[in-house]
Amino acid sequence: MFSNLNPKAMKNAKEDFNITVYESLNDLINKKSVNELFCNKQFKKYPTSYAYNIIICGLLNDYLQNGTFDNNHLKRAEKYFKIKILKNTIY
Repeated sequence: MFSNLNPKAMKNAKEDFNITVYESLNDLINKKSVNELFCNKQFKKYPTSYAYNIIICGLLNDYLQNGTFDNNHLKRAEKYFKIKILKNTIY
């Protein structure tokens, strides 16, 4: 199923959620062949944003570069999702 997704279409997707899910799966499945993250344009523009897609993009960048997560990025993600779980929302 994942292999049926068109990366060019995902790159131009309008929904941040769709891009985030695609890139998360792509990085997990194809880590060594991932050349770019579609979220990087926004991540580089707003690296300290508290938007879920920027937080996850930071984690994906860490994973691709180091095979692990930067502690500051991980703490920010944990805080974001803990708050969202308490509010019973995702984004």
